[in-house]
Amino acid sequence: MQWLTDTGVIKNFTIEVDKSRFGLELEAFILIKLFSSKLKPFISAVNQFEGVQKSYRITGNQNVLMKVALRDHKHLRDFLDKIMDFGDTTTYAMLSEINDQNQQLH
Repeated sequence: MQWLTDTGVIKNFTIEVDKSRFGLELEAFILIKLFSSKLKPFISAVNQFEGVQKSYRITGNQNVLMKVALRDHKHLRDFLDKIMDFGDTTTYAMLSEINDQNQQLH
């Protein structure tokens, strides 16, 4: 295992945190089509926005995909108000995660 870490095969180890224990009840994916000349300012600012878990530059009609964890719908609205200065957004709120242990649909 140490050899895999030392040689860079294993890049990092992670811990999964129950975000709801911190009051972060709402998770969402947000796609952004950045306005012209807003890419560099957005990249500089994106990690300063509270709630951003991951952000990616992507191909397609949008430029950026973000995963966010926020307190509630008001927090999401305030978050969107901030990032709308950079471009047009499309938001998908997460209802549940689908994985091998949680395959029940209600």
